[in-house]
Amino acid sequence: MNHISALYTLHPESSKAPVHCAGLDNMDFLLKCLCVVLTLAAAAKALTSQEIESIIDSHNELRSSVSPNATDMMYMGWDCDLENIAKAWSKKCTILHNDGRSVHPVFKYVGENIFAGGKSTYNFPTAVNVWFNEQKHYNYNSDSCDPGKVCGHYTQVVWAKTYRVGCARNYCPNGINNFVPSGTVIVCNYGPGGNVKGSQPYKKGQSCSECSSTCDGNLCHCNDTCAAMELDF
Repeated sequence: MNHISALYTLHPESSKAPVHCAGLDNMDFLLKCLCVVLTLAAAAKALTSQEIESIIDSHNELRSSVSPNATDMMYMGWDCDLENIAKAWSKKCTILHNDGRSVHPVFKYVGENIFAGGKSTYNFPTAVNVWFNEQKHYNYNSDSCDPGKVCGHYTQVVWAKTYRVGCARNYCPNGINNFVPSGTVIVCNYGPGGNVKGSQPYKKGQSCSECSSTCDGNLCHCNDTCAAMELDF
């Protein structure tokens, strides 16, 4: 039997804090990530540009399709620091969360989703879709999960003010701690982290009606003016 597990984190109590969105586009981020000399062990391999694009695309396609529609859903881009945090933790081969992950130079709090399965072939879109499929257990109006169900991975994936993601995948031939004798761990870290207690993941209404910048595909796109933007999270 193949086993699958998914874990997410809840945002601790937080206050208003400035969050700066770099004015770099995805290609700038990709080039930076791919050109950095990695110092981590080879077990968690560097991602290809195609893998990074698949992560970005899968998140944004799902974020743009939320129901009810979102007035303020940000386009999600890549972040190398978040990738490196995820990469280091995926090497632990555990389904437990990284309590020390909030060490990002910009984001005060970093969110985290973890996917684990007993195969070596799991890819990133599979994990993102498993998380998003928790939508069926989430009630927007009451901001709650169905009794006995999990929906926090979904709410992190569609957290409107999260605009950066970084992920890693690691195959663990010697087992995933307290889970399966061998398998794959996928970790995605998010900035700024979502799942703030008492807050819905996004504001419902006409798509992009509360964008402070441009809108494309039901998503607010960050431009140079975002550097001075302040977000509540």
